[in-house]
Amino acid sequence: MGIKGVELRKYIPIIKWQKNERLALSFLEEDIKQCVLPCLEIRNHDQHTKLLECFEEVWDAPAIIDYANPQGVLTVERIRELREFLKYARDNEHPIVPALNPMDALVYSNTNLIKAISKHEEIALRLRVSDFKITDANIANCKKADELFAGKNKRLIVDFGNSPQEKDAVNLNDLDLNLKKLRSEGFKNIHIISGAFPSDLSSVKNGPKNFIRYDLEFWKNIQSRHSRGPLGYGDYGILSPGWTEETLQRRGSRVAIRYTCEGSWFILRGANAKKSESIALSELLLNVYEDVFKGADYSWGDKIIADRANQELKDKDKKSGGYHFAEAWNHHITFVIKELIKKTP
Repeated sequence: MGIKGVELRKYIPIIKWQKNERLALSFLEEDIKQCVLPCLEIRNHDQHTKLLECFEEVWDAPAIIDYANPQGVLTVERIRELREFLKYARDNEHPIVPALNPMDALVYSNTNLIKAISKHEEIALRLRVSDFKITDANIANCKKADELFAGKNKRLIVDFGNSPQEKDAVNLNDLDLNLKKLRSEGFKNIHIISGAFPSDLSSVKNGPKNFIRYDLEFWKNIQSRHSRGPLGYGDYGILSPGWTEETLQRRGSRVAIRYTCEGSWFILRGANAKKSESIALSELLLNVYEDVFKGADYSWGDKIIADRANQELKDKDKKSGGYHFAEAWNHHITFVIKELIKKTP
């Protein structure tokens, strides 16, 4: 199942703007990059500073910018820094897309924030829903927020957080009905986003383990029922939606290769965090699970893994540590573009 429609053939990964995510983005191939519209979550002051410092160097392409805090709330401090970045983006002609929760748009409807956002050609409304239900109140708020930005190109992101893992956890017929109501309110570009990467890899012992990509499965189930046109796809990639700021900064005591496949993540986990263990896992992926590995030419991330397994290279020239996150993100984004976005039904 692929995605039709120019505007919807943009994959939206939720990016936390951490060092290794920035690295993954900066090394995407140009034809892949053109199909990616990352949603950059700038949740605190340090990330705001980094965005100002290196947005142009890392990305310098269309991107959705969301300044809400980790709870999804646009606080006074976040607003001040958002306005600072919006001015920077306009002054430097960066094609960014400001994102707002529809409720925040209504709360701040008569402020200078809305005026600043309205200076941009495109706006994103990010509706975070709970219990996999789009309520009548959600629809009403989206409609009112839409009216605030009349005449602007708008993209509606419906973010479900953690993907459902049980079929009976979601009433797909009700969900489809409410998506159709949103269509009727004028939202043409609707993207479905959720995340399914496991929050804990401790269950991976000896040998590999596969984790189902419930995020992709969820999107396919919704799209198969939706007769009012294509729905855009987005996800949290190799990060769990429930991870806190502390979790995002934590470094594990055991290295792991996180490798995105057609319907699952293939995980290999080492016994420690040494480079030698990274090398051993990479050799295992290439030599034992070669049917899984896409090849060194598939993406920059795959090349990092292949180089690590290359016995002709000196160990000091092989990248490990935080590069495992960078390679995994880069491969994941490339995989989504090549295997989903660029394919048509």
